[in-house]
Amino acid sequence: MVQLTRLTSLLAGAVMLLSGCSQIGASRLQSDNISYISAISDATKEQMLSNVVRIRYMDIPVFLDVSSVLTQYSYGGNASAGYLSDNGFTGSSVNAGVGGQYSERPTITFLPLSGHEFAMRMMRPIPVDFVFAIAQGGWPVDVLMSAGLQQLNDVENMSFGISKNHRSAAQGEQYQSDLEDYQRFQHVLQLIIDLGNEGAFEVRNIGASKQMQLIFEPNPDEEHAAAIAELKNQLSLDPNRNSFLITSKQTSRSDQEITVKTRGLLPIMSVMSRGIVIPSAHQHAVVNTHIDPQNLPMTIHSSVDYPSDAYLAISYREHWFYIRDDDITSKRYFGLMMYLYNIQASPKSQQAPLLTLPAG
Repeated sequence: MVQLTRLTSLLAGAVMLLSGCSQIGASRLQSDNISYISAISDATKEQMLSNVVRIRYMDIPVFLDVSSVLTQYSYGGNASAGYLSDNGFTGSSVNAGVGGQYSERPTITFLPLSGHEFAMRMMRPIPVDFVFAIAQGGWPVDVLMSAGLQQLNDVENMSFGISKNHRSAAQGEQYQSDLEDYQRFQHVLQLIIDLGNEGAFEVRNIGASKQMQLIFEPNPDEEHAAAIAELKNQLSLDPNRNSFLITSKQTSRSDQEITVKTRGLLPIMSVMSRGIVIPSAHQHAVVNTHIDPQNLPMTIHSSVDYPSDAYLAISYREHWFYIRDDDITSKRYFGLMMYLYNIQASPKSQQAPLLTLPAG
C-alpha cells in the first residue's frame, strides 16, 4: 500500500509539472519582451553614437533598422511510472520518471536604411511646423531649436560643413566665425525662450491656409518691451509691428516675415560630431575645427580603456568614445537625435532584408 501511495504521488507531481508548461509561455513572453526592448534600444543608441563618430572621421554612416523579431517557443514533456509485484510475499517495487524540454529560437531581421528612405529620413530638413508641433508637445525648446534650426532671418547657427580651404589659418578663421555665429544664435534663441516662458508671444495658425504667425503681446511691460525690441532688432523686423509671418523662403523676405531654415538629421549629427574630444593619436585623421568641444552643445569624450562613468560608449579605432552619465546636456541632445531618427521613419518599404539571423 505504501508503494502504491508513492506511485500515486509521483504521477500527480508529473501531471502538475506538465500542466505547468502552459503557464511558462506567458511569463516567458513577458520576460523576453522586456529583454528584446532593452537590447534593441541599446543597439540603436550605440549605432547612432557610432555614426556620429564616423562622421567626425569623415567615414560613411551606416544605419540598420530592426524590421522584426520573431521567436519560436517549444515545450515538451513526458512522464512514466511502473509498479512490479512478484506475489505479494517477496516484495514489490515502484519506478517513475519525469522528463521535459524547453527551447527558444529567436529570428531577427535587419533592413538597411538606403536610397529614398535614407534621403527622406536623414537629409530632408525638418518641417517648420513639425518643429513647433513637437515643441508644443513638451520637447525642450532650447535643445530642439539649438540643434534643429540653421537660420532665423539673417542670424545663422553654426554651419555643419567642413571648410573648403585646407590651409590651417583659413580653417581657423572659418571655425572661429562659426563659433561667433553659434554664440549670436544662442543669444537670439535665449531671447525667444525667455519671452516664450513669460507668455510674451504666441504662435498661431492664421486663416484658411493655416499660415503660422508669431504674435507679440500688444501691451508688454517695460522688461518684456526691451527684450521684444532686442529680438526684433536682431532679426531685422519692423519695430512697429507685433505680428510676423513665419516662412521658409530664403529670398525677397520682408521685415514683416521671419524666415526659419531647419536642418535634417544628418546635418545635426555633423554638428554634434564637432563635440568629440579627439585622441592625440588620431589628430592626423580629422579636420581640426579649432573649437574647444566643451563649448559645443554635446561633448563626446574618448579614452583607451572602457570608461567607468559612461552613459553610452562605443569602440572605434582602438579607442572608446562615450557620453558621460552625469552630462545631462549632452544626453538631452543625444536624446533629440534618437527621437528625430525614430519619428521621421516612414512605413517600411517592401525592401528585401539585408540579413536574417537565427539568434538561438
